[in-house]
Amino acid sequence: MAMTSRIRVQRQGAAEEISLGAGRGFAPTARGLVADSGRLFEDLRRNAERATTLPELTRIVLDGIELYSGGKKRVGFVIGPISSNEVSGKEANWKRLHAATMHIQGDPRFPFQVFSTTFMPEEVEWLLSKRHAQDEYGAHWGRVVREVTDIFVTPGSYASKGATQELRTAESVRGIRIHDMTRDSSLLRCLREVQRPADAAGVPLL
Repeated sequence: MAMTSRIRVQRQGAAEEISLGAGRGFAPTARGLVADSGRLFEDLRRNAERATTLPELTRIVLDGIELYSGGKKRVGFVIGPISSNEVSGKEANWKRLHAATMHIQGDPRFPFQVFSTTFMPEEVEWLLSKRHAQDEYGAHWGRVVREVTDIFVTPGSYASKGATQELRTAESVRGIRIHDMTRDSSLLRCLREVQRPADAAGVPLL
């Protein structure tokens, strides 16, 4: 039987318990990913709760990329700022990155699988990032970047240490297509509909 761990976290001034592990009936598989929706983002979201460690999460993501790319099909990864000195700033950045991911998924210019770190529940990402040094956490996402075919750079990325690290990794891998969406009018209109947060340095993203 798969084990589920409960971890107490401090969020918005109140202590909460969250569950990590196989809490929703997704039994482990040889590949590490249960795929049943036909869309990478949704399948990763369903499986994220099974990851109790960063390597487990990375394995699930890499298996998902392999499963959906089929060795030839394109898979895109959306990058943008997440970290912030304030909980409210991080939540706002998370909301914007998720909105950008959903927008790009529905953009007819990019008719292939697209995902970002927002497939995870916010609490899972928060906890895993806190458990590991920033360089170690970035290295795991660097492994993911090396396996995709396309990178989407969203507004605020160039002011984010994590996003610029992912971008540098993508630039070092031959064949990865980099889409600079920071001035894309359609995406900017989408993001203006959500809250305008500031990045960790306090610089407005739009």
